[in-house]
Amino acid sequence: MMELPEYTIAELQERFANRELSALELCKAYIKRISEIDREGPQLRSIIEINPDVLEIAAELDKERDEKGPRGILHGIPILLKDSIDTADKMMTQAVLWH
Repeated sequence: MMELPEYTIAELQERFANRELSALELCKAYIKRISEIDREGPQLRSIIEINPDVLEIAAELDKERDEKGPRGILHGIPILLKDSIDTADKMMTQAVLWH
């Protein structure tokens, strides 16, 4: 199983800034880890779905960082959301929008 060191968001942002890591590389590492732990191995099944566009989004965020700098502290940081939160993309969620 692949080991992923624990970093703070500030440490990840520093690695991004120093070009030691990219959002794309980080997303690929987490997808691999999810596969190893959640789908294979112990089969925790704690992650219902991964955004099908995650790698394209990460690459776009890396490009944006290179061209304009980061938008903020979470720029390029992958996050997990409970499926009750609407993501306004291809993700299947349980969220109900009230108008």
